[in-house]
Amino acid sequence: MKGSQQRLLEKVLGLSLLGPESRILQVSCGKGEYLNIMKELTGAAVFGLDLSFEGLKGKKRKDQNLNLLCAASEAFPFTREVFDLVYLIDVISFLSARGRSASGGKDWQPSLQEILQVLKDRGEACIVTGSDRQTEEEFLGRYFPSLVEAKRRRRPGVYQISQALKRSGFRNLESKTWKGEILSGLNFLHSVESRTRPELALVPEEEFKEGLEKLKSEVEPGSLFRVSRYTLIRGRK
Repeated sequence: MKGSQQRLLEKVLGLSLLGPESRILQVSCGKGEYLNIMKELTGAAVFGLDLSFEGLKGKKRKDQNLNLLCAASEAFPFTREVFDLVYLIDVISFLSARGRSASGGKDWQPSLQEILQVLKDRGEACIVTGSDRQTEEEFLGRYFPSLVEAKRRRRPGVYQISQALKRSGFRNLESKTWKGEILSGLNFLHSVESRTRPELALVPEEEFKEGLEKLKSEVEPGSLFRVSRYTLIRGRK
């Protein structure tokens, strides 16, 4: 049975014919959970970029073959036109923390422009995010209620992201929904407990402790069935 991460990455790839000669970049890759899976699916040269040095260092110790770089998402350490695919998974609201828009919110437009520059001609960008309704149905919201409201405030809408891609110069824009039905066990629990998921930084400490105990009581006796829903927005250079 395929894991949820593999099924999601297959949707990210779409109809792209990527192979050993291709180059793929994940922006804000965290601890790199998706990188090895992407490499197995495509055989391509896979790169991960993140601002957290500690997370990257731990992943690099485990897998010397990964291309991991510590850099901000609005200042890529790459020359132009080197990647066939650049993708982001549920991190658009965390990009460009130092940039601010005229309204005072985060300005992630510079990151989209960087992505466009490092893509090859006809290369693709894919942003995995959530609509307002998908955010409201967030699985972890059952355990951490404040997470839903925090993500709703921070996460730009699907239309807003599409328009930003268009302004940056992307074309052939399209969006599709994805639903993954997942049996979760101790690995999922560990990812929550260790806060490898960046959105958990938004949860107050006391609420996190209470929610974690509730989650443990449901996961440890066996597997926990959960549903993940995302929207994939892609554009071509």
